[in-house]
Amino acid sequence: MIYPTLTAKSIKIFEHVQRHALFYKLVFSSDFLYDYRLRIYQTLKKVNNEDFEYALIDPKINRNLHISYQANAIVGLIMEWVKEDFCYPSEYMAEQLLAFINTTNSPPSKIKILS
Repeated sequence: MIYPTLTAKSIKIFEHVQRHALFYKLVFSSDFLYDYRLRIYQTLKKVNNEDFEYALIDPKINRNLHISYQANAIVGLIMEWVKEDFCYPSEYMAEQLLAFINTTNSPPSKIKILS
């Protein structure tokens, strides 16, 4: 476990997004509101940076890149959830995020790099 004290109940972002569903639908469905998406990403980076202090991370991992990766992953989850019209409860989304964060032995996905 990367964050042994983190629980699904302590992950509140999905509750917030669901509570403000109309706003997030607008932000993630409009190309004109890119600045809001960027602000969400930057806020998540800041939160992840603060939480990173407590994580036991391999010293070979670049801290800034890891924080960016996590923030983008959360934004991606929110975007997909909004696109699917909030088809899952916020509690389920928090549980899934926690499972993703704590899965360290998952098999690598095959990524085709375009050259």
